[in-house]
Amino acid sequence: MKDIPFPQANDLGKIYATFLLIPETGLSKFEVMEMFDLVEREGAYYLDALRYIGVVEKVSIKYYLTEIGYTLRKKESSVTRKGFCDVILSHKLLSQLHEIYIDKANTIELKECIANAIFHNTNLNMNTATRRASSIISWFKWIS
Repeated sequence: MKDIPFPQANDLGKIYATFLLIPETGLSKFEVMEMFDLVEREGAYYLDALRYIGVVEKVSIKYYLTEIGYTLRKKESSVTRKGFCDVILSHKLLSQLHEIYIDKANTIELKECIANAIFHNTNLNMNTATRRASSIISWFKWIS
């Protein structure tokens, strides 16, 4: 099984919308591309972000809800969004990054501290970790 890449998609609103649109028959990156007018790699970014947090799994070219994903989708919409955020924040590394976000909010060091944590906890180089830090900061803004 291929490792799940650290999330590249920076729009958690689109990630959440994608999650809500996944049918029982699954969803491909090509369908996500069409829904949001994205290029192919971006369609995969949104689905892989959902994979990373554990609410979907990939089988061949399609992504399906996991048990956690199904459980969240059964709830009322106001609870679903909160539950979705709770799942993100229960992820070990994302929880650690969120603590940094809270601690360093509105400081110059925020992006650098998050990038360093990503660098030290993944196989990403520092340049890539810095780009991913921007994405994760935008996630935490959406969650707040």
